[in-house]
Amino acid sequence: MQSAWQRYGVCSSCLKRQLNDLIKWQRRLVPGCIRSIYSETGKWERNYGLETRKKIEKWWLPRMKEQFCKTSEIDKSRPKFYVLSMFPYPSGKLHMGHVRVYTISDTIARFQKMRGMQVINPMGWDAFGLPAENAAIEHGLHPANWTQSNIKHMRDQLDALGLSFSWEREITTCLPEYYKWTQHLFIKLFEAGLAYQKEVSANFDL
Repeated sequence: MQSAWQRYGVCSSCLKRQLNDLIKWQRRLVPGCIRSIYSETGKWERNYGLETRKKIEKWWLPRMKEQFCKTSEIDKSRPKFYVLSMFPYPSGKLHMGHVRVYTISDTIARFQKMRGMQVINPMGWDAFGLPAENAAIEHGLHPANWTQSNIKHMRDQLDALGLSFSWEREITTCLPEYYKWTQHLFIKLFEAGLAYQKEVSANFDL
């Protein structure tokens, strides 16, 4: 009986050769300047556990961040591409909804950067609101301290995901240097007669 390799003829021999080449590539040491994604040592790591993952992240995360920032600012004459995700409430920790939204926007940012665009991908914090104040009161903390500690924790989590945000453009909506501009815009709208008080019909759901 013929083996599968013999039945498929030339194509099978090509495939077999490619598979053998791949196996050889896995076994070889990667040159010093071209690191394997699996290890900072350049060796193919076969026992992939928690410690291996931590080593990979420790090696690659700072390099990924440096590379994104560096290539984003190389040529100011390149076309600009603006990526803006919805700013999260600084509730204390990320959930899977955050991971979904921000990995999508990060994919768009990286894709446009690969197309030669100068990408701006800012991040900020929607830090106003009664829920944040109530949560701070429940924990016996001042709302400002509660909010800032949550922002720090969530920023660390976003960094751990390897997302390519333009952190130098970070904003926080509860800080005067931000909301003074929303107040300024509202005053301008009011002065132009575009912000006014009036009774109108409104749609609502029961």
